[in-house]
Amino acid sequence: MNNLDQLEHETPGDLLKNEEKWFKYLSVKNLLAICIASIPGIVIFLILKGLGHPLIGALVWAVLGLIAYLLTAIVLPPQVYPYTGGGQYLYAIILRKVFRKLTRCTYIKNYDIFTKQDKEG
Repeated sequence: MNNLDQLEHETPGDLLKNEEKWFKYLSVKNLLAICIASIPGIVIFLILKGLGHPLIGALVWAVLGLIAYLLTAIVLPPQVYPYTGGGQYLYAIILRKVFRKLTRCTYIKNYDIFTKQDKEG
């Protein structure tokens, strides 16, 4: 028996009650992501339409919407990725990695004392 099998539990039905679904695969989170991704898609479509390439603009718009949907719909399986975010949505893992890169800092013991001394004298 695998050690990860002990960590699997079924999700209670009332936990997901507030998540409305319109179609079989479209939730509120997916719809919101598609709407947010449609804003730059519309801008690109209008620019390319003005240049005489509306089909390419519509294709870019559709690809942006598809990427947004997939990022909010794909859940990494916990059996495959147990330590790198298994069981979480792909967009959450990507956002977490980006925020960690942006806010990375090195902690040095007594660093604030040295900076105060440098400013004073």
